[in-house]
Amino acid sequence: LASLKIANINWQSKLNKAAHHTSDYSSTEVILRRGQAFTISLNFQTTVQPWDNFTFIASTGNSSSKHYSFLCVY
Repeated sequence: LASLKIANINWQSKLNKAAHHTSDYSSTEVILRRGQAFTISLNFQTTVQPWDNFTFIASTGNSSSKHYSFLCVY
């Protein structure tokens, strides 16, 4: 059973900055607002099959915790 490996992540910076009203921020990184939808594109090293599963984990900070709502698993 081979694992899916990500080859590239596109954070859709322009799109997300506009949608989250953060275009004027000086940060080079994408800033996402909590509770709002965002768009990313994942490219895998191999073709993803309909039966492949993966888990997306979103976290903030160095000490992410489900208890304090800094960690979400999708």
